[in-house]
Amino acid sequence: MKDFSQKIKLFYVGLTKKESVYKRRGIKPTRDWLVILTTNLVLFCILGVFGFYFYTQINKDKLFITEKANAIEVVRINTGLLKKTVEDIHSREEQTTSIKNNGTVLADPSI
Repeated sequence: MKDFSQKIKLFYVGLTKKESVYKRRGIKPTRDWLVILTTNLVLFCILGVFGFYFYTQINKDKLFITEKANAIEVVRINTGLLKKTVEDIHSREEQTTSIKNNGTVLADPSI
């Protein structure tokens, strides 16, 4: 049993890092933060360059190529439907103003 526990301890000691690793490089939060911030700055700059490139290419119509219509289509308006819509809007406006001026008569729910 003691042999087995000794083997487990030796195995665990072999897996864990030695103190010499920390002494050699050392834990330096300032350096670590500098690396993190520099990496983020470089990534943001690269993303900015890509964004600017895509913006200029889209603005020049080179990235997304679309076919342009050769002829201008004539839009026909249904005048009867337009007049009916305008009359409906005016009637709703009149109803709204009459409700605002006269008020509404609410039904008595107890009846």
